[in-house]
Amino acid sequence: MSNPGGGGLLRRGLPLLQRLVDTVMRRETVGYDKLGNKYIRWHESKNGEQVERRQVDWTGDYSFYEPNKIPSEWRMWLRKQREHPPTEEEMAANEMKAATLQTKVQQLDEKERLRRLRMQALGSQDPAASASPDMSRFLQQLHKDGKGKS
Repeated sequence: MSNPGGGGLLRRGLPLLQRLVDTVMRRETVGYDKLGNKYIRWHESKNGEQVERRQVDWTGDYSFYEPNKIPSEWRMWLRKQREHPPTEEEMAANEMKAATLQTKVQQLDEKERLRRLRMQALGSQDPAASASPDMSRFLQQLHKDGKGKS
């Protein structure tokens, strides 16, 4: 995720020069994310062997970037945990899955909140709410099983 080949002025102020640098270095743009970040790959020779390099060009100021805002599919591609860059269809499908999961989590949270309110209204103590386990009950069960005999 480094930023080789140019700093702020080259990246922001001189797009024509940047295209020339990309052409000379044989850098290929492989995709963009929703934030407009550009993902690039190129090959370098290292010890006589061709090595693929990957990077992200941030849309904003590099010093204020937040790595968690990069979609996980692109992070995996940058770290070479996946061979091919993610497709737009894959990204859209994963966003839908995340939204569905978030909705289910909210529904479960609401269901649990209502269950706890009912328990409070009935005057019952919620066993899940107690901070520590009931040691006396544990010891009774231990002695019943015959494992706790001294």
